[in-house]
Amino acid sequence: QKMMLLCDPAFIDLARVVREIVDTYRPHLEAEGFQFSCELPGTPQWATGDRDALARQARVAGTLLR
Repeated sequence: QKMMLLCDPAFIDLARVVREIVDTYRPHLEAEGFQFSCELPGTPQWATGDRDALARQARVAGTLLR
């Protein structure tokens, strides 16, 4: 049986998404002794994509960082 993922493309501010990911995982990384820095532009960085799919990938990355 095939599993299909539906894509819901929309404009996404990638800087905001990265900022949210950083804010979520920075405390965990720093608690383990990692030094973490991230410089992001102060303006939106627009791209077309699926925010839910991006969020799933962020969760995968977070799992790998633990």
